[in-house]
Amino acid sequence: MPRPKTTTYLKVRNGNYSVFLDVPKKLRGLIGVARLTKSLHTTDRTTAERRKAPVLSEWFERLERARLSLDPTADAATRARAWYDEASKGPWTYTQEFKDGTSVVHELDPEREAKEHLLNILDDAPDADKVYQFAIGKLHRIADEMPGYLSYKPLTSRTQEQKVHVIRTFTEATGAVYITDITRANLRIWIASQSHLARSTLAMRLTHLSDFWKHCAAKFDWTTPPPFDRLLPPASTKATKAIYTDEQLVQLLTAADPVLRSLILVGCHSGMRIQEICNLTADNTRSRVFTVTEGKTADAARLVPIHDRIQPIVDRIRGDRWLFESLHMDKHGSRANGIGQRFSRLKTGLGFGTAYDFHSMRRTLITRLDRAGVPELEAGRAVGHKVKTITYGLYSSGSTVEQLRPIINRAHYEISQHLFE
Repeated sequence: MPRPKTTTYLKVRNGNYSVFLDVPKKLRGLIGVARLTKSLHTTDRTTAERRKAPVLSEWFERLERARLSLDPTADAATRARAWYDEASKGPWTYTQEFKDGTSVVHELDPEREAKEHLLNILDDAPDADKVYQFAIGKLHRIADEMPGYLSYKPLTSRTQEQKVHVIRTFTEATGAVYITDITRANLRIWIASQSHLARSTLAMRLTHLSDFWKHCAAKFDWTTPPPFDRLLPPASTKATKAIYTDEQLVQLLTAADPVLRSLILVGCHSGMRIQEICNLTADNTRSRVFTVTEGKTADAARLVPIHDRIQPIVDRIRGDRWLFESLHMDKHGSRANGIGQRFSRLKTGLGFGTAYDFHSMRRTLITRLDRAGVPELEAGRAVGHKVKTITYGLYSSGSTVEQLRPIINRAHYEISQHLFE
């Protein structure tokens, strides 16, 4: 059997795939090893790519907890809480002795006594007030709440990693340890440290922080108003996205490599999102139909007739397993990220600005259908948009593939035939 290819975070050992992650030097003392490894019990690369995602997600969380625990107050706070938890169980007693030699043992309130004694222990210690509040359960550390936050609703490994990264940048920029350190003042410091990012990216990251804060607020029944309102300048109301002209499509296709050229042509003739195209299996492209099994929304699952002009391309590039056989999954199980980055470099190198992206292919097709007089209902069904009317949206099962085929074929581009070959 040929040796399977090695991919990101994967290695082959005794014929089976294992997932691995190197531990940063400063965290090895806390984790206990220099490299985390786990067998995935498969010789199939695609299966290994799928199985590694939850393992890596768990490891990234573990490293993040270890990273945050390096805060200088963390050990003191942990010791203080452990002492308080034990001491508040009691018993605390006071023996009253009388002149006649008798005595009476009085039981004291263990919680109150533990609090008073802890105050004496922490007197003049660094961050004594916060350590005390944490020990008695009034403050909660960001690192401690992260695992529960990441697991309270289903998230992809990529989204989990994004959330961990955002919270890490916040704690590193501000020195925040406790959830109450997520204040407007600290948020402004963090925003200033992220000034190199586009406003839309920063807004998305701020949403991740807000989501974490709201999760904790609900868990601990806080009534404090969220500190996130109006931290960013208003978004521009100017239209930021564009469609491609025939001349621009020819420019892209002429400069693209064969795989990118096929991807662009499939995109502008089908209206499918890049992830939908890259996830098409060979079986999903039979009988002159693209079968989209899942996508951005529930309505993304659909049948898309293959435009007559790209049918020869589909027949030529179809592999044994995938339509685009040469693409590889990343650590999150996505086959679209690598080629998406290649497309971005291509269009940027040709002078296309941020108003143009691969999704503009979808906008372009919809615009062509609109200009060709295709009714919005049928165009929407062809591209996977939800029908919002009661009659057709709720009760109709939708148009058949053969009804949609002439609609898709009405999208026409002035592109030379040699670019299809």
